Amino acid sequence: MSKFTKAQRQEIIDDYLRQTGQNLFIAGAFVDWLKKKPDHIAYSWFYGMSDQEAARDHRISLARNMASGLRITASFSAAPSQAKSVTVKQGETNYPSMISPMSMRANGGGYIHFDPKDEKSMMEFRNEAASTLRSWVKRYAVALEAIDVDQKTIEKLASKLEITLEKV
Repeated sequence: MSKFTKAQRQEIIDDYLRQTGQNLFIAGAFVDWLKKKPDHIAYSWFYGMSDQEAARDHRISLARNMASGLRITASFSAAPSQAKSVTVKQGETNYPSMISPMSMRANGGGYIHFDPKDEKSMMEFRNEAASTLRSWVKRYAVALEAIDVDQKTIEKLASKLEITLEKV
């Protein structure tokens, strides 16, 4: 619902709960209630398209959910080419198979294959990490404060993750 601000969405839901006397928001009940309210501000968001268009949008959402969060596990081993004593580093690392670049989201988004060795791919991933970290801190600020976590340290980490095209 990018059409409405967070405050507007909250007001729509609060108004629905007031009008129906409910104290629990159930998405299906809301959509059914809204269907009978063509003058409601949110009506066109849910009913402003044909069922065929809505079904396609839903399938696109399902496809995004299917791709979201997929991870690739890569094994690696690295050893120096010449050394008297050799230390071998072995292990596994985990990374997403696909990412949705933030720069593409304003135009409907999409997913691209993630290559941790590709600078542009890594830039997109780091910027998303910084954005997500900031969002997480904002959401859980009160929990962090309760255990005396310095949020400035997390902000420094987010800033360090961020990379701009000029730096690449």
